[in-house]
Amino acid sequence: MHIFSISISRTSPMIILSICIPTYNRAEFLPRLFDSIKARDLSVIQVVVSDNASTDNTRIIVEQYRNLFPNFEYKCNDTNVGFDRNVYSAATMGRGEYILIMGSDDVFMPGALDAILDYLESKPDVLIYNRQECDDEFHTLRVTRYANYKAASTKLVIRDEDDIVSYFKHVTSLCGVFSYISSVVFRS
Repeated sequence: MHIFSISISRTSPMIILSICIPTYNRAEFLPRLFDSIKARDLSVIQVVVSDNASTDNTRIIVEQYRNLFPNFEYKCNDTNVGFDRNVYSAATMGRGEYILIMGSDDVFMPGALDAILDYLESKPDVLIYNRQECDDEFHTLRVTRYANYKAASTKLVIRDEDDIVSYFKHVTSLCGVFSYISSVVFRS
C-alpha cells in the first residue's frame, strides 16, 4: 500500500495536544476547521490529518493550510480503509500527551482550544466538554450538555463503581456515556 505523507515539525518543547482529523471527501469543510484552530501557543499543538483516499481536492486544501501550524502531519491512504481504521490511523499519528479526534466538518469556537489547554494543565485522563451546534453562518442552534451539574465546569474523579453510578445519574443523554467524537480529549 502506498501512502502519501507530509510531515512538518519545527520542534516544540512538548506537544500537549494532538488534534487528529480523520477525513474523507470533506475538502469544502476543512478550511473552516483549520481557520478555527487558534490558541495562545500553537507550538504545543499538533495538527494531524488522515485522508481516507479522498477523491475531491482535500490534498490541495491541506497543502494551503499546513504551513500555518508548527507541528503538522498529513497522510493519504492509497485506498479507503473504512471509517474506523481511518480514525485509528489519525489517532496513532498523534504525538501529543493528549489526543482529540476532531470531525473534519466540525470547528472550534473562539477560545475553545485555550480553554481545553487550561483544563489539561490539571492532567486529567479524559476531558469531555459540551458541544454547540451552529448553522453554516455559526449562529447557535443549540448547546448540548452531556451531564447535568450545577457548575459550568465539573471535575470528576472516578475511582470505583459508586463514582460511575453517581456520574450516570447526572447524564442527560447517551452522549454523556459514549460522547460525541469531537468532544473528548484523552491521555494518549
